[in-house]
This record gives sequence, structure tokens and C-alpha cells, in this order.
Amino acid sequence: GINAEYGDRASFSMAKGGKGGKGGKGGKKENKKLGAGKRSQTKAKPGKGKFRDTKPSMDREVHKPAAQPQKRKREEPAKPKAAALPLAKKKKESKHFMSRLEHDAEFLLAQQAKVVWEKVRVKDMEPKERTAMITKLLAKLSGHIQALCLKHDASRIVQTCLKWGSKPECDAICHELLGSLRPLCKSKYGKVLVKKLLMYCTKPVRGQIIRTELVGHVAELLSHKEAADVIEFVWADIATAEQRQTLVSELYGPEWKLWHQSSGATHLEQLEQQSADTLIKVTTSMADFLNKLVDKGLVGQSIVHRCASEFMKFGSMEQRTSFAGHVSERLLEMIHTRHGMMVGVGCVTYGSPKDRKLIVKSMRGYVTKVCCEEFGHTVLIALLSILDDTVLAKEILIKEITDELSDLMSDLYCRRVLVSVLVGINSRYLPPDSIQLLTPQLPANFIVSKKSAEQRRNELLVLLLPAVLSAFQDSPCLLYTSPSPRDS
Repeated sequence: GINAEYGDRASFSMAKGGKGGKGGKGGKKENKKLGAGKRSQTKAKPGKGKFRDTKPSMDREVHKPAAQPQKRKREEPAKPKAAALPLAKKKKESKHFMSRLEHDAEFLLAQQAKVVWEKVRVKDMEPKERTAMITKLLAKLSGHIQALCLKHDASRIVQTCLKWGSKPECDAICHELLGSLRPLCKSKYGKVLVKKLLMYCTKPVRGQIIRTELVGHVAELLSHKEAADVIEFVWADIATAEQRQTLVSELYGPEWKLWHQSSGATHLEQLEQQSADTLIKVTTSMADFLNKLVDKGLVGQSIVHRCASEFMKFGSMEQRTSFAGHVSERLLEMIHTRHGMMVGVGCVTYGSPKDRKLIVKSMRGYVTKVCCEEFGHTVLIALLSILDDTVLAKEILIKEITDELSDLMSDLYCRRVLVSVLVGINSRYLPPDSIQLLTPQLPANFIVSKKSAEQRRNELLVLLLPAVLSAFQDSPCLLYTSPSPRDS
């Protein structure tokens, strides 16, 4: 009976899915094997591990401020509608353009002013009507001119007002911009406006602009690519002789400023007579500044040429030789003015043979143009009378002249170049100031060139003389027509 009862209990446990025994552990293992491909999901027990209840208790509740009643927004004045402007279809469809009109007040003002400007700038407009429109336009732009001057389109509006406005209106614009003209000089579009201010304002206001905005900052402005154009305009077209001397003296350096304040000297000649040691310090400062401009490529301004010519006049032999080597590749940009020509002749005279070759190579393609210039041809004469490398001179200088000789023979300055090769530097064919420049007084131990003038001339005539004779055969009238009796 016991075995039968035991067998019944075992069969009952097997029927439940286990192998029998306590707790039916075998049945659990079989269930795991059956669900081998599926991941079992265990339900987290509350209050244990990372699944614990994290809700803060009452004593840890975060304090929340009581809700404040919303303030009533202040009604802003209605902005001017941009839709009233006569805009092109393309601009109306531009989201960026329309967004700027809505949010940028100065941009909207510029667009409104452009509508009036399109009518004012027409040349055939009645003067009375134009004057009335300009007065109305300036009343609208007053207080915003400084910001508008930096924009390429709005700057033209102010320029038109300066051109067609009355003198009091021009002076009013100048007074509004005083104190901010120096940053405008450094702007691509602002520098044009500064030139117009100096051109159209009255003489007292013009002097005030030079005195308050430019004096004391000439070296800084000359070192800037855009602002250098303004200084050149003032130097060449606006400034008086006294103002020019004031401007150029700022390039002499701090030593000159101290000497000027103590002694009242205004020219370097006075300093040369009074203190040679101070003169050396001044020329050293000038050399540093000029080398800086050469490195930046800013040597085309007339005031720079004036400063460089005074440096070549008062500097020591070592300083002149050093500067000639530094500026040789940029010399072509300087020789179109009188002072630049003096610098060019000095560089040819005091430079090394290597420097002279660099000067000749920089002229490749521009020899005929330099040959016909009022001042540039003197530098060409100096090169042909000093350069020992006659092969290079014939390859570049003489060849370019002979290729267009029939056209150049009728030019006064080109004839002077040809005559200097044919007969040398002769006072019968060259003016006295050129003779003085081309034959400077040099120290006895200073060697300019190794070849004699006769040997150099004979080597150049091998290529030049046949071309000159051929030009006379083709056009005999050249012998009887001359722009000057001295060159016939």
C-alpha cells in the first residue's frame, strides 16, 4: 500500500511538469530550455536597487514660487511700413532683404533715402527742385550720416549731397563727422567720402579737418592701404606749402619732434648745421619707416617720395646704399614724380651692381613708357651711363627702345635718352638740374662703376646706332622736325 501511495504522488508531480521532488526544480530548468531564444523579462520589485521609488517625500519637496500675474505689454509705436518702398520683384521675394527692412532702422532709412537720391543725382534736374530735395534729404539723414558713410550705397547718397548741396549744408555734414574721420579714412567706401568733404567744404573747415584729424597721425595713415590714398589727395591737391611741410615732418621720427619743440627748426638743413648727431638719429628713424612702407608696397604716394628724397640727401653713405638695395625692386613705382626721380637717380648712383640689375629687370616691358616721361627718363639716362652690364642693358633697355624707335624719335624726352648714349652727358642737350643730379660729388674712395664712359658707350652703340640711322632713312623728316631746338 505504501508503494502504491508513493507512485501516485510521483505521477502527480510529473503531471505538473517536474521530475518530482521538492519544489519542482526540474520543471523550471525545462522551461528555460524551451524558451532559450527569448530573453526573460524580470519585473522589478519596488523599493530595491535602481528601481526604487525616487519620489521625494513631503519634507524634501522643491519649493516652487507662486505664479506672478503677467504684466501688460507696452504697446510699441508702429514701425514704418517697408511695403511702401518701390522695390523690385526680386528684392520683395528675398526673405533676408525684407527681414532687414523690418528690423534694421538704418537699413530702412538708407533704402528710403535711395528713392530720393535716384531723382536728385539726375544731371538735367532743375536746380531749385534739386536744392529743395537735398535740404529735405539732409533733414532726414541728420544724426545717421556717420553710420551711413560705411555702406557702399548709402555713402554715395552723402557724396551727392556734398556735390549739389550749399556750402552751409556741406559744412554741417563736416561738423557732424568731425572726430570720426580717421576711421573713415581706413574704410574702403569711407575714404571716398573724406575726399569729397575736403573737396567741397569751405577753406576754414578744410583746415580744421587737416589740423584735428590728420596732423599727428600721418605715419599711421600712410601705413594703411586705404588711408594712404587720403593723405596723397591732401598732399597733392589740398594742402598749402606750410601744411605740406607739417605733414612730411611727421615722418622724420620722434627725435625730430623733440628737436623741433626745443629749437623751433622746420627743415632738415637747419638740423644739419646745428647738430650732426641728432641728424643721424633722425635719418635712422626715416630709414626704418621707409623700409616698412617698401615692405608693404606703399611707395606710390608723393609724400613718401619727398621723404625718401630728403633721406637720400641727408643720410650717410651706408644708409643710402642700404636703402638702395631695399627699394630697388619697387623703384619703378616712384620715378614718375620729381622727388621720386631724385630717389631713383640716387639709388642707381649709390646702389651696388646687383641693385642696378634688379632696377633694370623691374623695368622690363615699361622702358618705352619711362623713356617718354618728364622725370622717369632721367633715371634711364643714369642707368645707361653707370651700368657695367652692357649685355643686360642692350637686352632690355636698348632693345625695347629700338623696337619702337620710329614712334619715339619725335618725343623730346626720348631724344634726350638717345643723345646721352650718342655723345654722353652734355650740358648742350640736357637741362642744368639734370646735369647736377647725374654728376654728383662723390668721395674719392667711392667707386661707381668699373668701365669707363667711353667703353660703355661704344658697347651700347653697336645696337643703337644702326637703328637710329635706319629710322632716319625711313623718315628723313625727323632730321628737320624737333620739339626743341636743343635736341635737333
